Amino acid sequence: MNPQPMVYDTIALPLSYPGRIAPDSDSMYYSPRSMSKRACRLLSISVFTALVIITAWSNSPLKLIPHLPEVLGFRGPRKYLVILQNNNELRPTGGFMGSFAAVSFDRGKMAYSVNDIYEPDGLVTSHINSPPPIQEAFQLGTWRLRDANWDPDFPSSVKTIEWFMGKAGLSGINGVATINLTAVEKMLGSLGTVTVAEYRETITEDNVWEKAQSYSQDNYFPGSKQKKEFLASLSKAVIDKYNSLNLFSKLKLLGGIINQLNQKQILIYFHNSSIQKTFSSLNWTGEIKQPTCPWWVKKCIADAIIVVEANLGVNKANHGVIRTADLTIIPEGDKIHHRLILNFENKKSDNKWGGKYKAWVRIIFPDGEKGFWIDLPEGETKTETIEYDTQATSPNSKIYSFLWQKQSGIDYLPITLTVNKNKRSRVIHGNLTGDKLLVL
Repeated sequence: MNPQPMVYDTIALPLSYPGRIAPDSDSMYYSPRSMSKRACRLLSISVFTALVIITAWSNSPLKLIPHLPEVLGFRGPRKYLVILQNNNELRPTGGFMGSFAAVSFDRGKMAYSVNDIYEPDGLVTSHINSPPPIQEAFQLGTWRLRDANWDPDFPSSVKTIEWFMGKAGLSGINGVATINLTAVEKMLGSLGTVTVAEYRETITEDNVWEKAQSYSQDNYFPGSKQKKEFLASLSKAVIDKYNSLNLFSKLKLLGGIINQLNQKQILIYFHNSSIQKTFSSLNWTGEIKQPTCPWWVKKCIADAIIVVEANLGVNKANHGVIRTADLTIIPEGDKIHHRLILNFENKKSDNKWGGKYKAWVRIIFPDGEKGFWIDLPEGETKTETIEYDTQATSPNSKIYSFLWQKQSGIDYLPITLTVNKNKRSRVIHGNLTGDKLLVL
């Protein structure tokens, strides 16, 4: 009888990643939203309370608590970017970057401004060579800030994003977070209805995308501020609603935020290497990891994969795209043969922002990557088969350790993993909602 494989969420595994670039200036050309002193104080207390509760609910609370003074600006002013990503237009770090908030902390006091990504995007006039798939899809002749989250390794994409932001005049950044539309919807589900009085709109998890998309694209013209102004009003209404919640409701909301971090719908990067290492140990920082043996195993065959899609069809087709993955692995001496079958379906939808799914898909594995185009009209399905070989570590080991990472922005990925080794087959079925370590 074959032993049962062990499956682990990688949130429990020790991880680390070095710090990246340091900003070259402390200047910001965005002015923070005007707020009264009382509003600032209430908001700062709420943020501090939220961070404390998150540390209490995480699996390593003592790791996070020592970093709170640094994060909240008690050791000098701190500036962060919080980027909103629409994962209905999937991109390597989660989704298309449509808007962002410039957030600052000074001795616990918080200020913020909400901005359209096209504002700084339009200020970058330098010519930058695009990654070939972006150039092929858009034919712009240059790389734009709005497409800068091209590297599925989040710390690497942060470096690129901050380079573009620096060219636009926004520098001195201490950290970057991305929040996908899925995470926003889940948070609104915990908050309940949110009233945006200025627009006479009631926002829920079911209509937030529709409303935001409407204010982004309906009656749009170059220089329009309607999306920025709507999102600023919505942000204020969400914060006001959070402040009005009782403790139980706040705990429910913050528990949901932790779930979204664990499912990679929220990613975080800090320039402070100590803080980054701590958040990385919780698997909240979106690195592409090299395979290693679990700490309790001296020798193993270590392997890994991540499938990364980038919707380059200028639409929100991912709202109707579902996929499955079936991977068969055959260790053969010092080589490992892989056969990956990916099935895509683009469901028909009445949503006016859907359409043909045109995407550049990458299969990233320890020895390299392979890429191909998907061109899938609504109502159709497509199957792609990819085969590749990698070098085996410790080929004589009886233990096989496989890390399957999930792309940020995908809700779940149904997977089947088959390992044919020593004339035996071991099969695992499941839904990938976060990174998984499979030990066979």
